[in-house]
Amino acid sequence: MRILVVGGIYKSQRKTIDGGYTIAKILGTYSNAKIDYVTQFSSNEQALTRRIKQRLDTLGVNYMDASSVSMDYGEMDAYVMNPGSNAYSLNRLRKNIRGYSCVIVSTDIDEMSVKQILAKAQNSGIPSIVFTRGEFEVSETQSREVIELTEGSYELAEQDIRDVLEASGYIGETVVEPLSQTEIIINKIKSIYVVPRLFITGVLVLILFLSTMALLNYFSERGEYPTHVNWNQSIDHPNCDTVETCAQYGDDLIDEIEDHINLLADPYVFHENRTNTNFITYDIVDGQPVDAVHHNDLPFGDEERFLSIWEMYDAIVPAAYDGAVDRFRLFSDGEGSRVAYVSISPTDTLLAVDIRDTNNRSQLYRTLIHEFAHVYSLPISDFTCASTDMSCIKDDAMLSEYMERFWTHYDENWYDNTNKPMPQREAFYNTNFSDFYIPYQATNVKEDFAVTFVQFIIRPAPVNPVQLKDIKVHSLYEREELVLMRLEMLENILALEESES
Repeated sequence: MRILVVGGIYKSQRKTIDGGYTIAKILGTYSNAKIDYVTQFSSNEQALTRRIKQRLDTLGVNYMDASSVSMDYGEMDAYVMNPGSNAYSLNRLRKNIRGYSCVIVSTDIDEMSVKQILAKAQNSGIPSIVFTRGEFEVSETQSREVIELTEGSYELAEQDIRDVLEASGYIGETVVEPLSQTEIIINKIKSIYVVPRLFITGVLVLILFLSTMALLNYFSERGEYPTHVNWNQSIDHPNCDTVETCAQYGDDLIDEIEDHINLLADPYVFHENRTNTNFITYDIVDGQPVDAVHHNDLPFGDEERFLSIWEMYDAIVPAAYDGAVDRFRLFSDGEGSRVAYVSISPTDTLLAVDIRDTNNRSQLYRTLIHEFAHVYSLPISDFTCASTDMSCIKDDAMLSEYMERFWTHYDENWYDNTNKPMPQREAFYNTNFSDFYIPYQATNVKEDFAVTFVQFIIRPAPVNPVQLKDIKVHSLYEREELVLMRLEMLENILALEESES
């Protein structure tokens, strides 16, 4: 008997491993069947990954089709679930799964991967079992059993999972003999022999990775990045009078906002790959969306619900930027992909938001602040061409100065990583991880500034920063305009939250 398990790996507050790993562990403990486990290992937490693989080796669970991503493992407990490495789509799902007796899936990975593997199982006539704690909805079919776990996590529901697997005939009541070290080595050799192309591909990827790292180390020469914040500079504001007191007032506003909402809270995001679809585009006249153009029917919800996104944006941006956006669009390319974007041209500025990425209010605030950062930092007047291509930005533009200050220690080949292969993008971020808060920030200087701006708005002012990512935030306090902008946006967010209470 051969069983395919597809699921995530999470850390728990109990210092144990949770998620779909629990299912693979149970099968390896109580079954002599051949178990293949597809998951996402973390290349950031190598020591923990090594321990997990050693445990799977001992249980005879094969993980040769698993992937690795440069992100920490997520966290799971009865009331907490942050995806971490499990947020990425699984890229090694087998094209042909014939030969398996059963496919067992946990819904703690991205929804698209779950649906892909379940569709393959159904098309191949293979029975499947889905264990879920309610991350998203999966329907039962004649050949698919869906088990809802009520204990809050997969590890806490271990006995329930065992009961289901035993009743289905996939495990026995007693623990099977663990593999010896010799048997583990033999299994590894067999796995490499059976899938030589995977081994060769791994070698090629390793060579590419090492070559990229070598180039990055050669071209990323570190320098000094002093900031010149005049904390005693006068500020004209009713609640503070210097940069220092205004920074503190902003921090106090964050504390007040946290009584209503945690702006740093991360939702559990799944990554889908859907065709980009525009739904409705509005003209913005005097701050109001009018003259709606309906491109396609909304897949869910209604216009009123999604127009509240524009109302939130309009409510939180500084008054000086009222009228800066000419059109507002509702679109979607799937959850967790492109959550929003701004398109700026000589004729107008378009703000577009993905309707599938608007369910979490904290994330929506950060998204709208991020997109406003683009509106602020990319005025078309700062460019000599009819676009915001950085190759034609003026020397005295704010973002040009930012790039000169914080990006010239990289080789020019790394100024825009949008279209580079994922291994190269990950290598660039991993080599310069202290320069960026998140991998996406390392895409290019535009995204770097936008993420830095979000951190500037929603986090307390950094004190004596050492890492470049914090120094960038610190440097924004050099500009009186930005100090005042931070206060206005935080005051607007607080007022909005108080009105919703």
